[in-house]
Amino acid sequence: MADSNTLPPAPSGSESRRSAGDEAPKYSAVAPRPQRLTLALLWQVWKGGWRRFGHFLGHTLSFFDPSPIAKADITRTAPGGTLDEKQVAVCEHLAASAEARLAKLEQKASTLLSVIVVVGPLVASAAVFAASQPLPAGARVAVLAVDFLALISTLLASIGVMRALAVRGFEELFLNTVIDPTTDTIRQYDPDFFGRGLLHTTAMRQAVIEHIADFIRAGQLFLWVGLIAAMLAGALVLGFVNPPRDSLMGVSTTAVRVEREVDSSLAATADRVARIEARYDSALSAIETRLDSLAQGPAKDSRRGSRH
Repeated sequence: MADSNTLPPAPSGSESRRSAGDEAPKYSAVAPRPQRLTLALLWQVWKGGWRRFGHFLGHTLSFFDPSPIAKADITRTAPGGTLDEKQVAVCEHLAASAEARLAKLEQKASTLLSVIVVVGPLVASAAVFAASQPLPAGARVAVLAVDFLALISTLLASIGVMRALAVRGFEELFLNTVIDPTTDTIRQYDPDFFGRGLLHTTAMRQAVIEHIADFIRAGQLFLWVGLIAAMLAGALVLGFVNPPRDSLMGVSTTAVRVEREVDSSLAATADRVARIEARYDSALSAIETRLDSLAQGPAKDSRRGSRH
């Protein structure tokens, strides 16, 4: 008979696939289900999006206290009760989870900053290119407005990420956890004292982590808005700069006509050059004949003189 404390065997591949559907185990979780698309849902998403946008904009541009403020301090008497060794292990797990989340957020902020460093100059170059194109007055104003939105959004994204990387003010356990400053002696180990210290630092760290996470979310949102605005400006420029098909056919017909005119002009020039060469050859032949006749005249006169 199997022990009641023994864990059941791991499910096979087919069983795990079935458990992901309607026949999921009792205490498992299922993926979020799609909601029915309605006007009320769209209006709710629209309002929530603008609310989050305003929150992230205010969070990016606001000034904050250097350290978080606890709603209620954790002391030797509050909350009541006593922590034992097993509960201290849970407190250590909470502290390690907070530390891991902080490291993940810092890595995400560094990656996002690298993306902004690459995308920022591209957005600026696209704005300069769009402004240099010959556009109608109304289209130029629209393109410049969208380009300005793209540049401002990219700038806000960089500000949010830089502020996320610049946040400091974490509380940690230090020497006073081991050394009593009032007596200048080593404290006797007390699980309750050590566990309460871990809970306090973890609560402060989680508050700072949420503060950093809002900066990173703001950077992601503003970067997305900047990219969408830049692509929209590019689409407007292409829509107004690209000539229609009729104009392209007209350009092709004009090119053919110009090519024919150039060919006929070259043929006429070649005929003129040929006539000039023929005239040059005939003139050269006449000159050579004249020179020969002049050369033969003195020779005949000298022979006549020798006979006399």
